[in-house]
Amino acid sequence: MCGREFGNGENCPVFCPKLTRVNDFERGARRRAPTADPRDPGGMAEPERTPDGHFVVIGGRRWRAADPEIPEEAATRLRGLLMRARRDVGAARRNQDAEAERDARSRVHLAKVGLGERGTPWWEQDSGERRRRWRQGLEKLCGESARDHDGAGNNPAGKSSPDDKNNQGPGA
Repeated sequence: MCGREFGNGENCPVFCPKLTRVNDFERGARRRAPTADPRDPGGMAEPERTPDGHFVVIGGRRWRAADPEIPEEAATRLRGLLMRARRDVGAARRNQDAEAERDARSRVHLAKVGLGERGTPWWEQDSGERRRRWRQGLEKLCGESARDHDGAGNNPAGKSSPDDKNNQGPGA
């Protein structure tokens, strides 16, 4: 008898090694990421960074940080594409579709390279190389011109946006 108490005050009648703590997986609950703020159920706290800013530390392990020079709009788009590709990896694995899994993993890699988390470290590249890297990532992943995400909020010449009510398009 292990002596564990059940919720109703009775002790466990089965002989088993005494457990000091039942982890979340044994209870069937999903574990939170180690950086989650328990007071903010919907958000994540900023991860700890190394003093040079090149890495984030999560669960005691260093991971390469995303390039801070990427414009916010482009970084948000790349992170969204990364998350979509990760979901697609899971779906392909559940469906046992090796070809779809390879394609999804390739997109995960492209997004991480675009963010600067893989490939040549971003701190070893000049500004032009860094800009080329994230723009190529966006172009390869979604075929859109990365100039749409240059952080300036300007559309390239000849492109109209649905948000531009007064824009009649080229030749108007």
